[in-house]
Amino acid sequence: NETHVRWLDANVPGLRTFSLVIMSNEVGMAKPEPVLFRLALELLGVEARHALFVDDLQENVAAAQALGICVILHRDWAQTRPLIEAWLEQP
Repeated sequence: NETHVRWLDANVPGLRTFSLVIMSNEVGMAKPEPVLFRLALELLGVEARHALFVDDLQENVAAAQALGICVILHRDWAQTRPLIEAWLEQP
């Protein structure tokens, strides 16, 4: 929702460094709907196997994984950050 988006804009300035940020309220779709993941892949112009999805809800991770997207189930940054870094280092 708009309140959440405003909070993210104010408190997570790092989001501005991403080439694509999709806000559910702006596209009328929500996780774990496969159509949302397909939209992201299309807008990024990448195949599912070249995308990484990180989320703290198993149902969202499972939905992305079912489409062939690489996933990380987030629990805490001490665990998640090294997993993201390892994924980024892959050839």
